[in-house]
Amino acid sequence: FTNVYDDHTITANGDVANSRAQAKIGESSIKFDGTGDYLSSADSNDWSFGTGDFTLEAYVRFNDSAGSENLFSQYQGGSNRWYLNADLTNNSLGFYDAGSGMDIEQTVVTWVADTWYHVAMVRNSGTVTYYVNGTAYTVTGTNPNGNITSNTGALQIGQYNTGDNLNGYMDEIRISNSARYTGAFTPTTTAFASDANTKLLIHSDFDGGLASDSSGNQNDFIPKDITIYDQVKDS
Repeated sequence: FTNVYDDHTITANGDVANSRAQAKIGESSIKFDGTGDYLSSADSNDWSFGTGDFTLEAYVRFNDSAGSENLFSQYQGGSNRWYLNADLTNNSLGFYDAGSGMDIEQTVVTWVADTWYHVAMVRNSGTVTYYVNGTAYTVTGTNPNGNITSNTGALQIGQYNTGDNLNGYMDEIRISNSARYTGAFTPTTTAFASDANTKLLIHSDFDGGLASDSSGNQNDFIPKDITIYDQVKDS
């Protein structure tokens, strides 16, 4: 996978891998096995949201139908921590920030395993809205307009601190410092593009490779005594 916003280094932890077993946009997705797999990136002002507008979004496919699985989080400790997760048991999305006491859980859809969803959290002028497949769910809860605490923990995708690991697949993971959506919409069927408001964008990006079958049938060969350094572009 690739991060097209090059100021941030993305680290794959555990067995996170590019996978062609499932795909929503293009031919691949990012696989998390639920046992310590997550993506991380060092702390940045780009996800110090404060009280400003922002959007957290991704395509996600859960292997489970119960439990709590993290989508985005940042954990320093104490009151310096926040997360956005999907509660598969209670069919909800929830966001929590320990510093402000912001605690907003909202029933959204009946999560079905092995199904792709576009999931987004948007704050627009102090109002938080969750979107699932383009349907809007206005959020209330405790202190919904709270100031999201800035902390120095790493951004985590697919894990909260050391738990709530995602068991499934993600693709087109994007963080923006703007309200991407202000009403019901139809999610895109093509890869997200980067713009001035994009602060993080991760594609799964399978682009073939030496001995890889690009027909869609996955009839790949195993190279023997041939490496990437033995191939050149046709000129």
